[in-house]
Amino acid sequence: MSKPFFATLGILAIGIASYATTYMRLETNDGRISKVDVDNVSQIDFVEENLAPGELSPEIEAKLETKTYTFRGVSFKMIYVKGGSLNMGAQPSDNTLDGYDSKATWAESPVHKVTLTSYAIGETEVTQALWNTLNISPNERLDLRSDLIADNKPIFFINQEIAKDFIDLLNVKMHNDKTLDPDLQFALPTEAQWEYAARGGVNSKGYYYSGSNVLSEVGEKGPDFSPVKSFMPNELGIYDMTGNACELTLDYWSSEGYITTTELNPINEVEDEFVVFRGGMLGAALETDFRLTSRLNIPKTSSPYFMSFRMVLVPIK
Repeated sequence: MSKPFFATLGILAIGIASYATTYMRLETNDGRISKVDVDNVSQIDFVEENLAPGELSPEIEAKLETKTYTFRGVSFKMIYVKGGSLNMGAQPSDNTLDGYDSKATWAESPVHKVTLTSYAIGETEVTQALWNTLNISPNERLDLRSDLIADNKPIFFINQEIAKDFIDLLNVKMHNDKTLDPDLQFALPTEAQWEYAARGGVNSKGYYYSGSNVLSEVGEKGPDFSPVKSFMPNELGIYDMTGNACELTLDYWSSEGYITTTELNPINEVEDEFVVFRGGMLGAALETDFRLTSRLNIPKTSSPYFMSFRMVLVPIK
């Protein structure tokens, strides 16, 4: 097997924590992050007793409905994604089978059934305006791309730990401010959550990219990213899921393709030095590199300029 993509990149040593684990972060007076206790919460184990697998109580389901949140003067929308099932991934070998795509790679296989509990997902990537509400600098390299600095553009130079730091602190602040329901929390999306939302969830029309069969209608292919919402949204009203800045997920990478240990709310927690990002490779020469099933990897220590993230909103058990 060839060396995974971006294998030579490496900036900050980080580790990925379990999907059902809370992280320990805090901002300090100078805007840096240090440790703090955060309530032990779980994103995965939220199927309530007496409910079918993948089903939420009507009360919790209602709390996930599409809503615009405002924090420290900055508004951002979370789009409701009704739970359901999909055949995740793609395969290039047999045009008689589900998920056939001649442009697919081994990394997109096997095509496998996934069932997801309802959640909400960011209408856009996390913007610089929202990031700046917490006065956190992802690293000292932003000035290297000062041309990309704008409130309405995605935050960039991100790796997985940096994204988790921001999300953990946002949860604490918004819970304390009572601007976020105590039954809900923000998190990084799993790959399955990302792809299901990119496909349009229960409203999917089977597009090749997220929201269209024409990439230029729904995304920027680079070499640099555009302001969020510069293109058409997909079937759920979500922007920039294929094209624009690349987006981190919570999953580890596997050199064997998908790890399919569970059908319900799956996540690859088998530790690896690489993690998965989605949305295409900004600056790639071929439009097919932005297909919504395309998946790429990056060392968990790396935070190149084009790497960003969006959040999901999920129940706390």
